[in-house]
Amino acid sequence: ADEHIIVLESAALQLVIHAIPAEIATQVHIGTPPQRRADVALKFFVTVPVIAEAAIAAEELGGQVFDERWQGPGFAVCNAMDCEGNVFQLRENLPADQ
Repeated sequence: ADEHIIVLESAALQLVIHAIPAEIATQVHIGTPPQRRADVALKFFVTVPVIAEAAIAAEELGGQVFDERWQGPGFAVCNAMDCEGNVFQLRENLPADQ
């Protein structure tokens, strides 16, 4: 990591984030409150133990978890937004009988 690169990693994932070039960064506006930005190249999902608990933490950190929920095979899911407006998804594993 340096002033141009941030590395986030765990045992299962390494994510290298490069700084936005200055000529592009000047075109990005982060409002207050931030506006949802869903038209991005990547959309991450994060598996959490309990979506309701993650929602509390997200809001305490300036983000927002959206009300709409749906289910996939073995998980419940919802969209959320970080404090800059980037949209991501929260997933909670469901018991095998759901």
